[in-house]
Amino acid sequence: MPDFVWCNGQYLPRNEVKVNPFETGFLYGYGVFETLLVFNQKPFLLEDHFNRMKTSAKHIKLQIHMNLKTLEDVINRLIKLNSIHHGFIRLVASSAEEPMKSMKFSSSDATSLTGSASSVKKAAVYPSIFIVESGPVSPEYEKFREKGGAIILYPCRRSADTPYYKHKTLAYMENLLARRWAFGHKALEAIFTNSNNYIMEGTRSTLFIVKDRKVLTPSIESNILSGITRKVVIGLCTKHAFKIREQLLKHDDIFSANESFLTSSLMEVMPITACKYKSDESIKTKLIGNGEVGPMTKQLIASYRNLIETR
Repeated sequence: MPDFVWCNGQYLPRNEVKVNPFETGFLYGYGVFETLLVFNQKPFLLEDHFNRMKTSAKHIKLQIHMNLKTLEDVINRLIKLNSIHHGFIRLVASSAEEPMKSMKFSSSDATSLTGSASSVKKAAVYPSIFIVESGPVSPEYEKFREKGGAIILYPCRRSADTPYYKHKTLAYMENLLARRWAFGHKALEAIFTNSNNYIMEGTRSTLFIVKDRKVLTPSIESNILSGITRKVVIGLCTKHAFKIREQLLKHDDIFSANESFLTSSLMEVMPITACKYKSDESIKTKLIGNGEVGPMTKQLIASYRNLIETR
């Protein structure tokens, strides 16, 4: 069966989807995306992902001309066409305007990043590309959920102020390179640190640590994406009467943690048992706790999966 993709109103085999190589999304990463989980042929937290996508699109002055009901119909049909039981859906929105047409010094629509809602709407660039694709979740994730994996601290610092880290844009090269660097050092994920030396997030995940029976995660003030799975897990911590804190964290907090885990749409709750870091031009490893999946992490793994299965 062909691997179908939905593109601007058409269901097409993947190899028939065409994108203009001169449009701003392709050339400069001007666009936004979301990735969500499909479990038992049902999209999980679709409305949350779509709302975040629209917020990010508004921030970069890109309009999305699709409503939630239409998108839900598209996704449900795509799931059936591609027989996705446990997999992902990726939403991509981008402008198909070419740079010389969309960037004019004489434009009267220029607005600041803090412009009003009306000014943002006026300056918006209309997208002519909206793609919905699907695929399977890596079976490796289930293996790591049983035994845990390692993270590695990415040595390059990110800006503590740049607002775009709070949005999922197509300008994702830094994340991809950091992830490849992590894989090269046998780590499941690279963790970013900001220019103020506070822990941020992973290339595709949110970091949590457990310390003295408290669950801690970097606050939004660390200049991070407001994770959807992050929000759900914070709620699960409250449900289980775990003390949960969003705060500024540093490397030493990871090294002294009793447990650690990552969250993302596809990883769900992923246990972390070791942290790697660069020191004196070599890579060293520090076990987290006793190097095994901790009891509070196990409880959150089971609770999150139960939530997915019963939605």
